[in-house]
Amino acid sequence: MQAVLLFDQTIHDQTPTGHVDVGGLTVSLRALRSAQVAGIEQVLIMGEDPSQWSRYMKDEVASRATLTSVQTNARGVAGLLENLDLVSDEVVILPGDRVVAPKLVKKLVEERSHANYALLDEEGGVIAARLERDALAKLDADQVTTLERLLEADNLPHIERTTLRGTEFIRVATPADGKRAKALLFKTLKKPLSRQGDGFTAYYINRPVSLTCSRLLVHTPITPNQITTFDLFLGLGAGYLLASGDFLLLAIGAILMQFVSIFDGIDGELARMKLLMSHAGEWYDSVGDDIIKLTMFVGLGLSCYKIFGSEYYLWATGAGAIATIATVAVLYVEILKIGSGTLNSAKWFFEEDDVEPSMWQRILIGIAFVLKRDTYTLLLMLMAAIGLPQISFGLMGTGIAVIFLTTYIQRLSKLVRPTPTEDIDLSQEVSRA
Repeated sequence: MQAVLLFDQTIHDQTPTGHVDVGGLTVSLRALRSAQVAGIEQVLIMGEDPSQWSRYMKDEVASRATLTSVQTNARGVAGLLENLDLVSDEVVILPGDRVVAPKLVKKLVEERSHANYALLDEEGGVIAARLERDALAKLDADQVTTLERLLEADNLPHIERTTLRGTEFIRVATPADGKRAKALLFKTLKKPLSRQGDGFTAYYINRPVSLTCSRLLVHTPITPNQITTFDLFLGLGAGYLLASGDFLLLAIGAILMQFVSIFDGIDGELARMKLLMSHAGEWYDSVGDDIIKLTMFVGLGLSCYKIFGSEYYLWATGAGAIATIATVAVLYVEILKIGSGTLNSAKWFFEEDDVEPSMWQRILIGIAFVLKRDTYTLLLMLMAAIGLPQISFGLMGTGIAVIFLTTYIQRLSKLVRPTPTEDIDLSQEVSRA
């Protein structure tokens, strides 16, 4: 599958609307990355001055597809029709005046009910389209200049059309439209208050702060993986302070660990805003989070040992660290099998697909929602900050033990559970005999 990007289809104040900035990326670059995220490996860029794309073609971060830029004498579809020899048998056409979500591009790639397919807005404007080259070859470049004109052509085969609404696509014609589009995109980054979304602490405390930081960082060259690395080192530094055995340093480490929890959301926000999502980045974030969690627990345990002098804390720290690693290893294997890179994809023992939960399961689901990672991190760090590291350590150790036991009991029960056998109708077997 090939994508064709018409980045100068429309002009505003003698400037292609594809050049308008929306949250650190031009509209056209957003279209390019949307195609890449949707899995398209070949992108043809057409316009009167495609030289600006040369740096993107050398940029390993932005260019996860084979890019070809072509200078045309005509804008929009007219330029495309003049260069059909470069077009594959089937193409997805993306106009340069739309902010298009990757899932819409993916919809065009996967939609197979019709050979030619177009997504329209409520005003009849074309968001994107998938067309066959044979159909394009029948058109007259002098008569067809824009995507709207293309869909009006009499000799074009039937095109299935779907009208869409929402923020998955935004028309951008002016810098003011670009600012409005940026605001709308940032609104979509805020996850809902739910079991699969944000917990209370993340929703009301962490997310507003992280989104504010992301708004400032989105116009910089800082990448999501760089944020993940910074957060990891900040977490290791906070863990070192938590292990100091000094109440003042404990309080500082606890405060820093809460900032780690807040900053943990920035990498994902930047990735979605700049369309730099990747499976490797998802895994890096997950592994970094687990290293920080382990560092926090070990730091609290060592600090309790230094303050209270009991070897119980050393033994408990070692056992908890081993249990954490063993639990994470099992969950990593499971999410590897389903092709995910986040532990949020793993199911707990009280969560079953397509099964109505019992009252007991509902209670556990509610507890899991209330005590999501951001919330218990805040509570544990508050107790450590006010000089009660032993309580934080005890509660965290208890949570680790419960998760370890339930994880392994659930998996072992599946191994020893008898395989259901198919019922046999004996009367039918006798009659056959």
